[in-house]
Amino acid sequence: MKAFLILVVFLFLGALTYGQQTGSAQDQSPYTVAIDYQKGQPNFPGGDDALQKFIRDNLHFPDSINRLNVSCKIYVSFTVDTTGSVTNVKLLKGVNKVIDAEVLRVVSILPKWMPAVVKGKKSAMMIAMPVTVNTGVREE
Repeated sequence: MKAFLILVVFLFLGALTYGQQTGSAQDQSPYTVAIDYQKGQPNFPGGDDALQKFIRDNLHFPDSINRLNVSCKIYVSFTVDTTGSVTNVKLLKGVNKVIDAEVLRVVSILPKWMPAVVKGKKSAMMIAMPVTVNTGVREE
């Protein structure tokens, strides 16, 4: 009975969070990032919106890639150290050498984050995140 009750609670919470998702202008952005921040984890100053803006403003692909109208998701990981600096940037799953290299370049120049806090002390923590790229899309 206890296991059933726990299952019902998780299903309810899942449905509740799913119902809160809404379409927005961000859904139309050519570059999107999704990070699920939890208490104690590193945070990008300004949150996901600021992180998406930074990536969108700094990703630059050659015309040959932009003309392809590519829609893809690249997975990267990196460490936010105790000072908030981004280090150890790695490609987890890529799609194309040119696109992968540009995403890695931009992630490696991310400004300082607010570092993780574990047991009251700043701590280095690894983050894995997807970066969705839609080339050939122009924002108005």
